[in-house]
Amino acid sequence: FWGAPLINSSATLDAISAGLLQIDALEQFNKENREAGDVEIHIGIGISTGLAVVGNMGSHERFDYTVMGDTVNLASRLEGQTKTYGVHIIVSEYTIADVTPEVLKQNNILFREIDKVMVKGKKQPIRIFEIVENSNISFVRDINEIFNEARNAYYEGDWATCREKCKEIMLKGTDGPTAVLLARSEAYIDKPPAVWQGVYELLSK
Repeated sequence: FWGAPLINSSATLDAISAGLLQIDALEQFNKENREAGDVEIHIGIGISTGLAVVGNMGSHERFDYTVMGDTVNLASRLEGQTKTYGVHIIVSEYTIADVTPEVLKQNNILFREIDKVMVKGKKQPIRIFEIVENSNISFVRDINEIFNEARNAYYEGDWATCREKCKEIMLKGTDGPTAVLLARSEAYIDKPPAVWQGVYELLSK
């Protein structure tokens, strides 16, 4: 976490940059493991920006300097969803709003909106974004326009258009968020939800 105990005006950008550095290091680690015949590992990173309780938590005998609160819980939920969407880094709309898209672009950080979700235990939907790791930037830039069309069709309940756009992307290569939209659109063509507002309820943490 950033911004405590000392104020940090670039806390959100630092968090995103640290996440990307972790993924770069992970890819190098896995490359060395493959060459040595060892197992590869995968991680997910969830980031959200907001207020938190920060300090020593516990008792007089045993405590940790840590963070607690809704912001921390949301980041944890997003980390858990990286497996669902097949990506390494998911951030909340609060993170994107805090650092601003312009600053991300100035720092050559590619991001894309991947869904609107209702997190378990919450009543307000949020937009979630992928921060694209450096090794996948070229591919995501290539498909981004089509992906945005597919995602917007999905939000509007136009399942057939979403499905066709997703299939067009999948001909170019594997993409986790596209695979999610494709599976949902195909399921909703057969059995559309009774009420649709473009928001998917996350049933797992």
